[in-house]
Amino acid sequence: MPEQDDQFKGIVEGNRRTRLSCCGFSDRFDPFRMSALPHVAAFYQDVFSELTKGAPYNRILDVGCGTGLYFEWLCALTKRLDGIEPSQEMLAVARKFVLARELQGVYLQEGTAESLPFDDETFDAVVVLDALHHTGDREGAIEEIRRVLKPGGLLLVLEPNIRSPLIAVMHFFHREERAALRANKPRRLRAFLASRFSERSWRGACQIVAELRGIRGLLAKIYLLFVRHSLSETWYPRQIWLGMKPPLSKPLASRRKKKRNR
Repeated sequence: MPEQDDQFKGIVEGNRRTRLSCCGFSDRFDPFRMSALPHVAAFYQDVFSELTKGAPYNRILDVGCGTGLYFEWLCALTKRLDGIEPSQEMLAVARKFVLARELQGVYLQEGTAESLPFDDETFDAVVVLDALHHTGDREGAIEEIRRVLKPGGLLLVLEPNIRSPLIAVMHFFHREERAALRANKPRRLRAFLASRFSERSWRGACQIVAELRGIRGLLAKIYLLFVRHSLSETWYPRQIWLGMKPPLSKPLASRRKKKRNR
């Protein structure tokens, strides 16, 4: 797909001095090429399998949607998809991708997880994929997500696992990001999210979103194969957490009435 690759590269070339390139924005974020790779497609289908039982949803929010790499699979689950992203450059790529793929019901806007521009109890489900550790205020972001999620709504979180040697090496030179990932180690992440949502499942995912080619690709495949067959899920490169916002509790008066009847 050379024409689509040119669209992506044109945006990157036009923003050489922005946060886009300074943070190592690379071809692995290219939704045009990456979404066509079989192992990437299989990975996101597996991630979103957590949400298929409740589909179709009326409205899903994608917090930190980036370039929209996984929009095609997410759109299959909902009538309307809202995406929020602080990077204008990534949003530019995402909008081009939506138009190129002719995706319907996708609404994108600039914004942050700590201040979501939506009314209370708007969404049936919220997804945060590889973005929670990028928030400046993790507690504030989760409180905002809880606010806009309907009672009984689902939260799906995908995060890198710093316990994995592969992820640790990838973030070795990024001190702040490494510190954020340490706060999201499996046990800590589960405890943090379970204090605000009802946990439904947690599992490790032995996959990376990258074009596995050449020597590095071969080494990555060997490593993933070793991890999958030798270590527990708490050492896998990714972790998938699914939780539910508890339904509204009954009014205090009705609870007192029940106690009297007993």
